[in-house]
Amino acid sequence: MRHSVFIVGNAGTGKTMVWKSLLRANQNMKKKPIAIDLNPKAVTNNELFGIINPSTREWKDGMLTCCVTTDVWYMTIDF
Repeated sequence: MRHSVFIVGNAGTGKTMVWKSLLRANQNMKKKPIAIDLNPKAVTNNELFGIINPSTREWKDGMLTCCVTTDVWYMTIDF
């Protein structure tokens, strides 16, 4: 299972059209793709990936961790 794909390039080069086209192509093939658009520059690494509290050893999920676990949960359900 892939948990991320990075599409990089200058502004106006069609990055959004690329991932939207791939999403539509998978939908046309009767697959059930899930696309979540995250801007990693808008959050800290701890907010993105998660962090462990050094004093309590308690794990706090980040945005990416939540997205992956949600995707795995959806993949196990037949709608």
